[in-house]
Amino acid sequence: MKKLLYLFSATLLVFTSCSSDDANSSDSASMILPKSVKYTSPSYPSDNSNSTISYDGNKIISIKSEDGRTDYVYDGNVIVKTTDYDAAGNKDSEAIYTYAVGKLAGYSYAENFTSKFPTGEYKTRTAYTYNSDGTIKTLYYTTDVTTGVESKTNNERLSTISNGNLVKVVEINSTPGSSVYTTVYEFDAKNNPTKNIAGFNLLAITDEGFGSINNIVKSTSSSVDMSTNTSNTNVYKTVYVYDANGYVTKETSYENDGTTVDGITEYTY
Repeated sequence: MKKLLYLFSATLLVFTSCSSDDANSSDSASMILPKSVKYTSPSYPSDNSNSTISYDGNKIISIKSEDGRTDYVYDGNVIVKTTDYDAAGNKDSEAIYTYAVGKLAGYSYAENFTSKFPTGEYKTRTAYTYNSDGTIKTLYYTTDVTTGVESKTNNERLSTISNGNLVKVVEINSTPGSSVYTTVYEFDAKNNPTKNIAGFNLLAITDEGFGSINNIVKSTSSSVDMSTNTSNTNVYKTVYVYDANGYVTKETSYENDGTTVDGITEYTY
């Protein structure tokens, strides 16, 4: 599901004294939605996939590929549940999203559903705090399914969103001698393929590129080893082809060397 989410806002309808043709044009633009996604990996062809997406209006119903499908459940215009199934139709994982004051408050995740573990063998929870300086703090928890006891992990994340885009992420591990990872994202001014899917804009803090308004063209990731005070930096770039409406039709991501293709994603609307 993560790859599908990575590969993938509010619609504003303004009623004025415009002509009916103008109104239809505005409505048509707000309903531009990706119908299929093709992913190709030159180095790892086993990762290649073709996905089709179904909707009810601008609400996503499911994403289907050779590997399985992801189903979505809404409450109003927000996504409250996603469920992943494998190619045989068996439940693989499930995420439950909660909201407060119009923002994502957190989500619970469970995977590996079996007869022994009907509610999932592995369970995690993510909680978000919105700070006064505009940053968002993320805390992570795990649950021991045998005892039901939840424990906070040593990992924390500080995210910054600007103009609907996730522009910076700082990953911190409080374990002594650990590293701090910082990633800064740069965006184009064009339309992200998921821009018009209801509820996706509220999930921008969950993953890079997911739910953002625009498209990542460059990400600079640096790590600092706290025990040795040494650092390392990697830069990744993505090149896009757009249609006449400014939506991505082809996305080519490159490895750190800037020339080796990591993956190619193609969208149809």
